[in-house]
Amino acid sequence: MRHHAFSLLLIVSFARIGAAQTVTADSLLAQILTTHVGIAGLPADLIIQGQVTDGAGTRALRMLVKGTNKVRYEQTQATHTTVSIYNAGSAWIGTDGTPRPVMPHAALRRPMELPFLDVIAEVGNPLLTVTYVGAETLAGRGVNHLALRLTDPTPERRFLHRALNEDVEIFADATTQLILRSQRMQAAANDMDFRVPWILDFSDYREVGSLKIPFRIVNTVGNASSGMSQVTIVIQSVAVNQGLDESLFQPPVR
Repeated sequence: MRHHAFSLLLIVSFARIGAAQTVTADSLLAQILTTHVGIAGLPADLIIQGQVTDGAGTRALRMLVKGTNKVRYEQTQATHTTVSIYNAGSAWIGTDGTPRPVMPHAALRRPMELPFLDVIAEVGNPLLTVTYVGAETLAGRGVNHLALRLTDPTPERRFLHRALNEDVEIFADATTQLILRSQRMQAAANDMDFRVPWILDFSDYREVGSLKIPFRIVNTVGNASSGMSQVTIVIQSVAVNQGLDESLFQPPVR
């Protein structure tokens, strides 16, 4: 409701000030979010079916998403399923019956494969800082480049009180306002001081209800000097607001 009300306020504001005046970075980000989610606002949950391909081959993928900070990934090849669960700063990875905890710095992860559920979902949060970097060209298309920082609200809970701020840059098509790329420096799972480039390229956008969802996502990790790997996700179906139970985002009791 907060995001929905904020978006409606922006629409009214733009009607009053007219197109001649400069749009602020915060207003542009709100416009981009509204383009992706429509007037209905962010979904309560999503069930996504598809496949993921990397150097190890192709696997079936099932993503369960609840809100903006709970996501369960299930990757299945033959009869073997690997499960990764991220739940508001806690996480577990492993086979379905034997998950192991993830280090706190790596557990802070959003369902970033859906760009409107990345840090952009925090539009209106006073801890979110938005900077307009400029107009650029990406793969021959004009884009607006924005840098976002969500300040860690509880640094006192972190190891050595080191804040885990969330930083991401987005590149939105200047005409359609659809996000074509997000990029960040992602901390390694076992070392919060070792960070590698993490780029997500979004394409094949389709409408699912009021949502605009990229059905193809290419994740490029690393660079030429440190080594590079690529993961491609192809979405096959999306179900919205299915009433997912909270237990799906907890490790199974052994």
